[in-house]
Amino acid sequence: MKRTYFKKTKKLFAGLNAEKASGLSFSAAIVGQYIFLLLFLIAARLCGGLKDGYQEKDWFLYCSYLIPQAAFAATAYLYFSRTEASVKDVAKKPRAIYFCVAITLQLGLLSLSSVNGLFLKWLEKFGYTPASPAVPSMGGAKIVPALLVIAVLPACFEELFFRGILFRGMKKFGAVAAVLASAGLFALYHQSPAQTIYQFICGACFALIALRSGSILPTVVSHFVNNALILILEACGVQALPLWLRWRIFYVSTGISTG
Repeated sequence: MKRTYFKKTKKLFAGLNAEKASGLSFSAAIVGQYIFLLLFLIAARLCGGLKDGYQEKDWFLYCSYLIPQAAFAATAYLYFSRTEASVKDVAKKPRAIYFCVAITLQLGLLSLSSVNGLFLKWLEKFGYTPASPAVPSMGGAKIVPALLVIAVLPACFEELFFRGILFRGMKKFGAVAAVLASAGLFALYHQSPAQTIYQFICGACFALIALRSGSILPTVVSHFVNNALILILEACGVQALPLWLRWRIFYVSTGISTG
């Protein structure tokens, strides 16, 4: 009789319900991000790229923005290929009014400087010191790859992950609980104490729009407009932007500190 020494293990996400699959996807994305980061740093070290000042080099900054998106993309691929859900289910065409609502709401959220300012002052009483985020060069045609990596990719992959996977899996707990929980995870992931309140509100609003529209496409557009607007202002030399507003794009685009 033939013996089986190794039992067949189930594939990741296979056979799980929506709640468990979405929870596992969050863990997988976080672990995947740090695995990708570790592999990237090892490769950079072997290639002699980690010399003095490497954290300010464009190649390093671009990679630091790409790594989280690669983790989201890999996790989303595994999730949608091994569950009954599909990208078409979460990215179906919504009514045009929801695009207008999403963009208008995002522009309104950018005006919450007073809330962030007060929270930042409160954090500073405990010794918190804010630091300006680092960005790649954006002079001339360099704005194009910057928009792609810092605006387009995060808008697509983060919305697909947070609203298309996590929020979708939480709906069975009730609309209110799903909105609050997904918003909390959105704020927690970005690891920015100064932006916690703002990111939570932003995550909750995105979840509400996805819930009412039945699609992540309006929030993808809103997310892109937010990041692209701030990038373009930075590229044009508009330095009068409040520091909290400049943080917004970088902490929403990546959970890896680059500055």
